[in-house]
Amino acid sequence: MSELTTPEQTGRDVFANTILSLAPYANEIVLIGGWVHELYLRDGGHPDLPVRTDDVDYTLPKSLERSGRPLLVDLAKEAGFEVEMIADNEGLRLAQTVAGTPLDLDLITDGEDSRSPVEIDGQSGLLAQGYPFQNILLENAEWISVGPEIHAALDPPRRIRIPTVAAYVLHKGISATHRTQHRKKAKDLVYMFEIVRHPSLGAEAIDGLHALGTKYPDAYLIWRECLENVAAGTTIRADVAEQIMSASVTGLGDRRVVMQEITARFRRVLAETSH
Repeated sequence: MSELTTPEQTGRDVFANTILSLAPYANEIVLIGGWVHELYLRDGGHPDLPVRTDDVDYTLPKSLERSGRPLLVDLAKEAGFEVEMIADNEGLRLAQTVAGTPLDLDLITDGEDSRSPVEIDGQSGLLAQGYPFQNILLENAEWISVGPEIHAALDPPRRIRIPTVAAYVLHKGISATHRTQHRKKAKDLVYMFEIVRHPSLGAEAIDGLHALGTKYPDAYLIWRECLENVAAGTTIRADVAEQIMSASVTGLGDRRVVMQEITARFRRVLAETSH
């Protein structure tokens, strides 16, 4: 299975089980990562085929009191994830194997360095991965209904929180800037590109980015610099184009044409979001 895939039933099983198991914490946690792209499209009634991974990612506040609920990790175990400590105390890995492929549940919180895990207050030893500007995702989240159109087990539908489209786009650029692995950096940029080129999602992102730029000026500068670097950089654009083409979702043409479209689209977004 490639890192970027079209939806598969096995991944949907895990996603649905995770949504159901973590429901007691739905008010505090926010779903992020590749699944969000599909939910944006489904919620708007768009027929487009999403780009996503089967991994499930959540961002958490640094303080998450139990308030009579089971520990979050114990709920993840109920969803089928096994827990192991990453070497050198870099946090916890929650994973299960689906059709021979490892599938992770990544728990993320605000922090400066992903190699320095952050202990979540109130969760008895839960170490989340630390990444910058998670507050943007937590502070700019909206409720969405996830139902049987995603998986039969989600009937009746469940409500979860996901970032607003603008917050998702903003943070994908920031995330790409902090990536050390070129493949993961390119994946962040693929998600961002697919949203900003979408007729309605792109317009929604542009509208929201103006307000976010005023609210988070430091993050906004990092995001704009990311887009400028991608538009000017041949190597990273080639990596992004390769992932787009391997996912077979855009139909833009050969790699040269896709690279040109990435440059044109990101420069247009920069122009439309300038203050």
